[in-house]
Amino acid sequence: MDILVTGAKGMVGTALVANLKNIKENKNRTRPDLHIDEIYEYDVGSTLEELEEYCQKADFVFHLAGVNRPKDQAEFMSGNFGFSSVLLETLKKYATMFGLDRTSGIEISEATPSISDTDPERSSMGQGTHQFASVQLARYVTALANRGTVYDLSLIDKETDSQGNLVKDYSPAVASTLDFQTSTWDAVQQGMRQVVTNSSTKRVFDGLDVHVAGKTGTAQESQKRGNHAFFISFAPYENPEISVTVSIPNGYSSSNAAMVAKHVYRYFYGYASLDDILNSGALDASNERINGD
Repeated sequence: MDILVTGAKGMVGTALVANLKNIKENKNRTRPDLHIDEIYEYDVGSTLEELEEYCQKADFVFHLAGVNRPKDQAEFMSGNFGFSSVLLETLKKYATMFGLDRTSGIEISEATPSISDTDPERSSMGQGTHQFASVQLARYVTALANRGTVYDLSLIDKETDSQGNLVKDYSPAVASTLDFQTSTWDAVQQGMRQVVTNSSTKRVFDGLDVHVAGKTGTAQESQKRGNHAFFISFAPYENPEISVTVSIPNGYSSSNAAMVAKHVYRYFYGYASLDDILNSGALDASNERINGD
């Protein structure tokens, strides 16, 4: 994991960076499951170019930068609100590059996406006020899988006349291509593979011959209903040829979404028939409960 700390030279930032370095160097063994590769320190002496680079590389952001005791409202706005806005705009820039600022191109109505405009910390890890349709996340994970080609999607393969002659080809059009370092794509894809091999999701995909890479997610909307469950993924990890995105409203746990994705892969690669899947029931579903429901 790569971590960005803004305000790294402040009192809290200095202590946090020191603790993170101890974890990285295995001097602090209280977080055995936390593996830190890089710690990016941003402070008043850093440049906006460095901030953009760090945002591109970071998996997690501790946003501590700001004016602790502003002399007036102008200083508060520039040192606190202003800097948070800069950080959010940087995150938005990269989300836009992956097409998350617009609809996917499919031929049916589709919800308008929204990139988070609050709380840089939570926004950087996919929370905040992000709102995306499943098909928009599918385009995003496809670009991660193919290392940078963002498509305008289509639900239609082709149109033919009554004789089978091609009238129109609806192959997805390339909207843009992203030029990131190979090491960046490697880190993202390896991290997604480790979600499947080194986390609680491992039990879901045990026994599946094709190697899947993915990312779980949950969205909390209400304490009175189950969380929304998400799983984005692609396979095979070694040479991607299919991406699968699953969203279950009030699905409680992302493991439930991952289980649905597994069934899609089983069917696609011929490991199970549709009847096998439809008759399997919900025995493997998470037993998580919210407020006794």
